[in-house]
Amino acid sequence: MNPAQLDLQLAAINRILEGTGTVIDIKLPTEAQKTRGRPKGAPNKPKTTLRDPSAFKHVEKKRQTLPRWMNLRCCTLINIAYIDQFILIIFFYSSLYLCLCSMSP
Repeated sequence: MNPAQLDLQLAAINRILEGTGTVIDIKLPTEAQKTRGRPKGAPNKPKTTLRDPSAFKHVEKKRQTLPRWMNLRCCTLINIAYIDQFILIIFFYSSLYLCLCSMSP
């Protein structure tokens, strides 16, 4: 509701509360509403035909199963990769620091 409509509605409510407004009776509908009702849905088809089991063939697995240590969640593997990178970075900077310290007099 925009402010102009809100002001009109509040003014009408205030007139009713003060007793100066008019109240109109709302008439109920004389007959029931005509609705479309529940949808019929899918027709029930007879299930007399059975599937031929020989039409299906068994397919071998394309992927090999992962080793047990790799059956971790993806986020855990990513965290391990980040930890490995972090350790490498620390090792690199510590070795660089040791080289610089050994070079200074």
